[in-house]
Parts: sequence; structure tokens; C-alpha cells
Amino acid sequence: MPLKHVPVEAGDPRILMVSERAMHDWPSRALRFEFEDHVQSLDAAELLSPDRPPISSPLVRRASRVLERFAPGSSGPLVRHCPRPAAPYEVAFVAVESLYDLQLLQPLSWLLRSARISVCFIDEVWRKGLAGRKGELRLLDPFDHVLVGTAGTVEELAELSGRPCSYLPPSVDAMSLCPYPTPPPRVIDIYSMGRRSPATHRALLDLADRRNWFYMYDTIAVRGVPDHREHRRHLAGLLRRTRYFLAYPGKVDAVAETGGQEEIGFRYFEGAAAGAVLVGKAPASSWFEKLLGWPDAVIPLPYGATEVEPALAALEADPVRTERARRTNVVESLLRHDHVYRWAEVLRRVGLSELPAMELRRRQLRELATAVSREAGTSVDGRLRGL
Repeated sequence: MPLKHVPVEAGDPRILMVSERAMHDWPSRALRFEFEDHVQSLDAAELLSPDRPPISSPLVRRASRVLERFAPGSSGPLVRHCPRPAAPYEVAFVAVESLYDLQLLQPLSWLLRSARISVCFIDEVWRKGLAGRKGELRLLDPFDHVLVGTAGTVEELAELSGRPCSYLPPSVDAMSLCPYPTPPPRVIDIYSMGRRSPATHRALLDLADRRNWFYMYDTIAVRGVPDHREHRRHLAGLLRRTRYFLAYPGKVDAVAETGGQEEIGFRYFEGAAAGAVLVGKAPASSWFEKLLGWPDAVIPLPYGATEVEPALAALEADPVRTERARRTNVVESLLRHDHVYRWAEVLRRVGLSELPAMELRRRQLRELATAVSREAGTSVDGRLRGL
């Protein structure tokens, strides 16, 4: 099993990260790979990423999972070219997009046994049909803690899997997305990235024609990106130049998959950190108020709306309000939603102390947030005291 291996730059690693990056190059996963990169910059983390499933045959993988339940470690010989990690680690951190992806990485026991604590982070798990996925839920048995990016699933996932589960919200490289101190011109009037309502899309096309606006939207379905870092850098450049950015609950148009469960998707965090004004719908989740509960965090525009101009007219007529909304989005993102805050939460969950690089990152974020606020004649002193 060829592996992409990224060792720590100096000293002994205390974190073993297992990533999908060598198997999947889809743009939707690039933000998680960016998070893994930041963990490596903030901690003593070693990264392993197989470029194919450790066991190629699905049938043999299923058999190995049965073996592991009765005799942990017994399926190790089935893994070809099995590397020997530099044990012992403090934490083994396995990050995947879905339970299905966790299947592809099986068996993991030969890696998890090299760490004192094992954590699985799953981007999305929906409540709909979860009770019928008992086979996949058993994949969580070896983990000491499960983190999931869908808040509404935490309680049911914990009950069905028998594992401690917590919500880990999305995060971003807030410094990279920050448009200050030299903000570029916002030449993209409105940006709709990824999933969209056909009705609202037609209305925005008409609005762009009438007002001579630059409306940016996807015209091709990209299945892979050559380099996730270049993809994130390019996206940051676009968002820093965007005035209005559409943001709706995750997979808003896939009710058959989500069952109508509303979650806070990546778009809210990406657009806010770049200083775009978010236009769309706040998810029906108590976490939204906790994470993005400041004035004008999202300007209402129902999904599927055809009357789009009224939602933007008040903003167009009040440049002071829009500028305040932009700066607030940036400042709050710098103080709340950078990757360093999420990794700190992971370490808190496993009872591991932080390394000095994390405090340095926090200080840089606070200094930038203070500079952005002072330029606008406001202060973040009260916010800083609460962090």
C-alpha cells in the first residue's frame, strides 16, 4: 500500500494523522486537507495517506472487519506493504468525509494501536437512515472519540455507535482569507458557488443583465483539483473580491439524503472570513447563533427565491451598513473560526496540552482583528477579553 508520508520537521511526532488526500482530489475535500496542513504547522503531527484502500477487495475488507471484532489486530497481515509508524503517539487522528470513506481505510487497527488515544473526524453524517447502517457504525468501535461536522446528528450517532461524540464546526484559514490590510477591489458583485436553486439562478442572471453586474457561478462540474493548496488559494482570491456571497444550509437541495436536516456548511465560514456579505438562509440550528450570531451575518434570501433585488436593495442603499457587515464578518472570523481554534477543541477533548505554535497563531489573529477594527474606528477589546 503506497503511502504519502509527511513527517514532522523536527523532533518526535505526538500526533498521527491519517488522511484521504492521496485517494481523493475532489475540491469539496480541499478545506479538510487544508485543516490537516494547519495541524501539521501547529503541532508535532505526522501525516500518512494511502493512495488506495489498504485492502483492495471489498469482500476481504468486510471479512477483516469481522476478524477485528473478535481478535483486534488479526487483519494486519492482510494489509500489503503495511508501514510501521513511529510509535508511540499521543493521538491517532483519522479524518474522512463520510462513513463510507471510513470503510475504504479499513482495517485501521494497525495504526490506532500505535497511539494512546484515537479520534475519528467525519465531515458529515445525516440522521436519516442512520439506524439502518449498523455495519458502518461498527467501524467506529475502535475509536475513543468521534467528532462530526453535522451538529444535528451528534446525539443519535452517540446512542447508536456507543462512542462519545461531539460536534466540530467547520473552520478556515482566516488569515489567508482576510482581505485586510490591503483589500482588493470587490469586482465580483455576487458569487454563487456549488449547489444553487435554478429559479434563483435565473433571477440573478436577469439582475446581472439589468444592472451590469458581474455574477459569478459554476459552469462546469470539477471532479478533481491538481493541488488542494492552489485550489484554496485561488478560492480565497475570488472571495476577497466578492461583494455578495450566497450561503445556504449544507446540501440544501438534497433533501432525499439529508431528510431536511439543516447544517452550517462551509460557505458561511469561507464567505465571512473573506469579508463578503452573506446572502441566503441561516440554518435551523441552535449552533448558528453560537457561531455566527452577530448582526447582518446572513441577509435573508429564501432558497429558490425569484425576487432577489429587494433583498439586496437595502444593502445597496446603505454602504455604511454593508461595510460594517464586511468588517464584522472578518473580525469575528479571525477571533472564532480559524483552524487553530478547532484544533484546540480537539486537544481539549483528548486532554492534550497545546504547543507554543498555537498561541503564536492566536496572537497573530488577534493582532490582525484589532488592526481591522481600529481602521474602522471600532474596538475588539471586549471581544478579546471573552476569548
